[in-house]
Amino acid sequence: MPSIVACRYNENLRLTYMNIIARKPSKMIGVVAIQRKLLILIYTLWNKNEHYIDGHKIKVAPVQAKATLDNS
Repeated sequence: MPSIVACRYNENLRLTYMNIIARKPSKMIGVVAIQRKLLILIYTLWNKNEHYIDGHKIKVAPVQAKATLDNS
């Protein structure tokens, strides 16, 4: 159940889940993959004694100035 809720409310996990179920025949494979990601995250946070920061180290495409965009 935590992986299903995480897929519903966490954008990064939702994108991962959607990518997995698009390639695999069963949605359960995606749920198990998210469960594993959550377990690794929980263990890492516990081991380092850190707090979860939503959106930490997310790669965002740089914003381009309008002058550099191609109009064609």
